[in-house]
Amino acid sequence: MKSERESVDQILSMLQERAKELVCLYQVDGILHSSEKSWEAKFRQILEAIPPGWQYPEVCQVRIRYGGEVFRTPRFKETPWVMEEPLLIGDDVVGGIEVSYAEERPTQAEGPFLEEERKLLSTLASHISFQLAHEELSTAWETWESTLQLSGSGDGGKWQVIIRFLERTDPQLLQRISRRMLHYLRWKGVEDLEILVKVTSVNGNGDEHEDDNRPVDLHSIREMPVPHDRVFQIATEHCSDCLLYTSPSPRDRTRSRMPSSA
Repeated sequence: MKSERESVDQILSMLQERAKELVCLYQVDGILHSSEKSWEAKFRQILEAIPPGWQYPEVCQVRIRYGGEVFRTPRFKETPWVMEEPLLIGDDVVGGIEVSYAEERPTQAEGPFLEEERKLLSTLASHISFQLAHEELSTAWETWESTLQLSGSGDGGKWQVIIRFLERTDPQLLQRISRRMLHYLRWKGVEDLEILVKVTSVNGNGDEHEDDNRPVDLHSIREMPVPHDRVFQIATEHCSDCLLYTSPSPRDRTRSRMPSSA
């Protein structure tokens, strides 16, 4: 009889933990989709929403890093009981979200943390990353549209206007767009791309004495600077739909339209 009671109590405890995790996830999603808040305000609210979703909220603390800024729960301190997930935009790590305990707690699946808590943190990081990426895409598109309207250039000139603008305002975004264009050109079977990749490898960290006839793997140059001027020149010459590929659809622009971060 005692064993059955303990089994029931264990099931109830597990259900309570899952309910706490769902509430945490719903609260964070609500914060992320609030269109009138700056990212600083969102992160500070997320700091408050996360601890109640963990097994020991009384000692749970949170730290979020993004854009050179760090946001922490009050009285945050470094401890060995920590779990962390990166914040990503594409393949680039732009920050991280960290949950830790200020005091030692009984050992679970991952230190003092439950297996479900790792999954929850991973899901939260994924949702935050998705929203960050959509905001960047929305901002880039608005910048693209306004700059093209001011330029009054033909299609070839428009590429140059945008490239010059991103060189000054967001070089990392320009590199991400250029890498995306590289992969698209490769998929389109553009012959000039092979020469471009070899030149990039020689000018970057590659070995110019290696076999020139070996297959080119664009993943190997992910961390290398991409010659964006040449990439977009080839795009302009070889494919008329490249602009559509690197631009969000009207539906995406409507769904992702958010204010810039503070």
